[in-house]
Amino acid sequence: MIGRYLRAHKWHISQTLKYIRDTIQWRQQNHVDQILFDTSKQDVDFGRQYVPYAYHDFTKQQNPIYIEKTGKIKLNICLERFSLDQLLQGHIHIQEYNCHRARQKSRECGQYIETIVTIMDFDGLELMTGRRAIPLLKEFLNIDSNHYPERMGLIFASNTP
Repeated sequence: MIGRYLRAHKWHISQTLKYIRDTIQWRQQNHVDQILFDTSKQDVDFGRQYVPYAYHDFTKQQNPIYIEKTGKIKLNICLERFSLDQLLQGHIHIQEYNCHRARQKSRECGQYIETIVTIMDFDGLELMTGRRAIPLLKEFLNIDSNHYPERMGLIFASNTP
């Protein structure tokens, strides 16, 4: 973990330590260490009705693969039915599960796996509807860059508008 934060902050130790402290506090405030245990399969399946995604196999380098049909997200329903906090918790759950898969694969193959490969399919994305999601996407990016630095190994975007 420390190596990822050091790389993300260009080896500035004081800045790295600040972000690690902030992440520890954020994880405690958001109960992140319990999120995989506290989220029921029913809640995950319910969320997948509106945000289609899957955890696929692993790359040849043993990195977990996450696939999201971004263009098929029922954005209007998500924004009406779920609170911002619920949507953020769903995103954190996905991140934590991908990290769990990476740790599990690290144990299995005896090498350190820390990055995730993401495939995003934008087929069906409506740009005008997508604009409503900009504040939410900014929150996702903030969480990812501050609390999951250097986790994104590769990202493939298909069918982009």
